[in-house]
Amino acid sequence: MDNLAPYVQGVKVNRQHRSWRNARETYKQRCAQANEPCHLCGQPIDYTLSGRDPWGFTADHIEPIATGGRLLPGDQGLRPAHLRCNSARGDGTKRAGYASAKW
Repeated sequence: MDNLAPYVQGVKVNRQHRSWRNARETYKQRCAQANEPCHLCGQPIDYTLSGRDPWGFTADHIEPIATGGRLLPGDQGLRPAHLRCNSARGDGTKRAGYASAKW
C-alpha cells in the first residue's frame, strides 16, 4: 500500500476518516494520563483545550506525512505536541533561512 494514501479495510484514510480521529483520540487520552509534555518545546500541554487552540494537543508524526510517513503509524510513530509548536515545525521539508520565492 502507498504510504501517502493508507487504506483501512479498502477505504482510503485521511484526517477526516474515523480511523484517524479514533486513533488520535486514543493517543491523546494515553498522553493525558501520563501528563506528557510537548516534545518540541518541553512545556506542559493542557489536554482539556480544543484541538484548534494553539496550546492544545496535537499528535505530531515522527516521519512527516509529506515525506512519506503514514497517517496511522501507531503510537510509536507519534509524539505529543502543542498545535502551535507542530505547525511551526511544519512538514520538515522546508529549509530554514531561505525564501520560498525570489523577490
